[in-house]
Amino acid sequence: MTDYLSCKVLICGGGPSGLAAALMFQARGWRDIVVVERRPTPDQFERSKAFNYQLDGRGQRLLSELGIGPETLEQFGLPNDHFTLDRQTPYWMTRNRLLAMLHQHIEKTNTDGAIRLLYGHSFEGLEQIEDGRLVAQVRDGDDAMLRYEPELLLGCDGLRSRVREALAKLADDANAFDMLQFPSPSTGLTYKVLNLPPQFPVRTD
Repeated sequence: MTDYLSCKVLICGGGPSGLAAALMFQARGWRDIVVVERRPTPDQFERSKAFNYQLDGRGQRLLSELGIGPETLEQFGLPNDHFTLDRQTPYWMTRNRLLAMLHQHIEKTNTDGAIRLLYGHSFEGLEQIEDGRLVAQVRDGDDAMLRYEPELLLGCDGLRSRVREALAKLADDANAFDMLQFPSPSTGLTYKVLNLPPQFPVRTD
């Protein structure tokens, strides 16, 4: 019988979304949260992702719920108090600084080890075992394959998501997990969104 590693939540991708999600689960009392990130260290600079974030009032309210206040934003970001459409001063922050801020907050609050950050690990795929349960395949830094059986799997691994590709392979409808593209004539941009069912169960325990 194969022994699978269990965890409450397996988050694939340790970028801003993955780290913020881990903090949100922790703040709601969840434990045994595992974050899988392919970068070998949390401070590795990714040249292809050298862009900035603007943290407006909505972003700051979310961070405030996680315990990240204005003094921390001052430390990691640059206030834009000369032009704002919001009641709160927005902050500009590079992706690298945002990651550093979230990682520092995890180190500060993770006193009981609720969150495990696995750097140098990569999500490889999914396999379906008996009773329809899903097992996530994770390769560690020594090229060994680990198999996790999480209660919840969260894909935070970007537009070319391996999690989404793996789910599509197992789905009856191969297009069920495709990203949808919507042009925005006013901005000249194209928005990519993931189509979700209008209603789906979410456990809060």
